[in-house]
Parts: sequence; structure tokens; C-alpha cells
Amino acid sequence: MSAVLFAAGIAGTVTNVSVTVVTSALAREWGVPLSTTAVAVLGLNVSMAFVMPIAGLVAGRRGMRAVLLGGGFVLGASTILLLFAQDVFVLAIGRLGQGVGLAAITPTAIQASNNLLPLGEHAKALGWWSAANGAGLALGPVLGGALFDLGGWRLVPLPTLLIALLVVGSTASGVPNAIRHEGSVRL
Repeated sequence: MSAVLFAAGIAGTVTNVSVTVVTSALAREWGVPLSTTAVAVLGLNVSMAFVMPIAGLVAGRRGMRAVLLGGGFVLGASTILLLFAQDVFVLAIGRLGQGVGLAAITPTAIQASNNLLPLGEHAKALGWWSAANGAGLALGPVLGGALFDLGGWRLVPLPTLLIALLVVGSTASGVPNAIRHEGSVRL
């Protein structure tokens, strides 16, 4: 479960900031206004905000494992789309998809750890999640900028693809099928 939380923490931060840091370089490369490129990049945050409550409701009904796996697959698929992005429209679609995947991953991983782990173990797992967030915030900009300088836009989404695989793998091995939590709001 700690691996799931670690993957969730690093997924959100690296996915967000590794692309954000290259926004202006991407706008120049594609010959698009910076404001337009920034709106496309921020699509992740917009879709994440709208989908997060829905993901929580679905996790209560279908199970947390299903939502985590679905989030990992959506994050991976939208990141693969970004590998082929050559314009702002595809960038926007990919970033919206990444937000949907992350909306399913992060809060569901935290809730799953709360339901699966005893209090002391839950605190340790949340510590790993916090460490992953900090590491992602520190590494994401450096990683995004270095990969862009090294090989252009196509390399920037690669770490997120690897992280999506980590989310799916750790969920498959660490989260049982039967875990659900239905709150007071029903789908």
C-alpha cells in the first residue's frame, strides 16, 4: 500500500510540473501564443478538479482497486497521446486525460490506505506519500527541462508513462478487489 501511495504522490507532482516547466519552450517550438499553450497545459488541473468527486463516488460503488487501475490506465493512455502531440489541441486533450487519471489515483490511494492499514502503518504510508510529493515537486521541473533540452518535447512525458506503470503494478499487487467506501453522497 505504501508503494501505491508513493506512486500516487509522485504521479501527481511529476506529471504536473514536468510539463508546466516547458510551457514557454513548447509555445515557441510550435509557434503558438504562450497563453494558449498555458491553457492547454493547465487542462490537467481543470479536469482533475471536476473529476475528483466523481472518482470518489465511483470508488464507493465499483471499488477502489478498479478506480486506481482505471486511473493508472487513463494516465498511461493520455501520456502516450502526449508523446505524439505536435499541436496545442492534442496537448490539451492529453492533459485533460492526465487530469482524469490523476483525479482517480490520488484521493483513492489515500482512502484505500486508510481502509487497509492499521493506524500506525497508515501514518507511515502517508509519510511515503508526502515524501513522493516533495520529491516530485523537486525533480519534476529539473526532469522536464532536462528531457526537453536533451530530446525535445517527445521525451518530457516519458517519466509519467513509467509512473503510470508503477501505479498499475503497485495497485495490482497491493489493493484487494473488495475494498469500497460509500460516503453519504451516492452516485
